[in-house]
Amino acid sequence: MLNEDNFKIIKGTDNKNYIIIVHDNYNNAFVSGTSNEMLVLNDELELVSKEFMIESLSPDYATHNGFILDDYIGNIPCKVEGKEFYKNNKYVKIENNEIHFLFPKMDNNSSLPEYLEERVYTINNNKLEYKVINTYKVVDVCQQL
Repeated sequence: MLNEDNFKIIKGTDNKNYIIIVHDNYNNAFVSGTSNEMLVLNDELELVSKEFMIESLSPDYATHNGFILDDYIGNIPCKVEGKEFYKNNKYVKIENNEIHFLFPKMDNNSSLPEYLEERVYTINNNKLEYKVINTYKVVDVCQQL
């Protein structure tokens, strides 16, 4: 259901407005659990955040079309060295028209996240741009599949 708790407008660096919508994503009907995502759409309601997670190198994350807020499907970092998750144990927060995201980075030889990159995303001309402000080693992974 769309309401003021899961809908927000932020301004891109191009001075355009972008819509953020939070929704439950049932990735696979054969896997129990859900993953909540935050989608970014432009003023034409086109998905700006489509498949941006593909670079994580993990099939668990590559299917996402938005920022993962929290995840209940497997292989999720639940503790990192030197960093608390954002408010309410989330991977995402929005401040000053920026999206702060703890991005799960994978090693090519592993199915588990090796570390989280703390990224700050801005939106410019319908594209997500980011800078990495810190990296945190994953010390515990919950719900391993």
